[in-house]
Amino acid sequence: MKRIHFDVETEGFYGASTTGTLALTAAAYFPDITLTIAMTPSDFIWQGFMQGEKDGCKEWPIEGESLFSYLGKPLPYMPFVYQHPKYWQVVQAESKRAGDMLNSRKLFDDSEAAHPLQEEEMIPVENIKGKLLAIGAEDDGLWDAAKYVRRMKNRLAQRLTSAKWRP
Repeated sequence: MKRIHFDVETEGFYGASTTGTLALTAAAYFPDITLTIAMTPSDFIWQGFMQGEKDGCKEWPIEGESLFSYLGKPLPYMPFVYQHPKYWQVVQAESKRAGDMLNSRKLFDDSEAAHPLQEEEMIPVENIKGKLLAIGAEDDGLWDAAKYVRRMKNRLAQRLTSAKWRP
């Protein structure tokens, strides 16, 4: 995630993929962020994961850990349906099938299918006070970013039309 600083009144953040999700989360929690650019983000928080070397795996979920925390407490998250070492085996199989190491969409699609999203796992994009640009491609090989961006758009539209919500 990169910080953008235009002047004393403008603070912006941008990121892609996981850091795009982090940019959205930060903007939802910090009202001083006036510009958020999230490229291919998810609209909810995932289980935390590590990268490195473990039992021949290069990445694995951390049991009971959220990808992000706020004020020292983990934020609610969507768990991965596959845990270590199956997680990495699925990533490798999907990447080999697609011929692209970054193509592991099955992991994310299967996780969302197995665990219906809970409200507390969603990023409260309606709390974002500044301008928001979210970009998601229909043919994203990693996860369904276009679906996530559409859900954010619908969530914002629903909140705007709700009699209870006021900007």
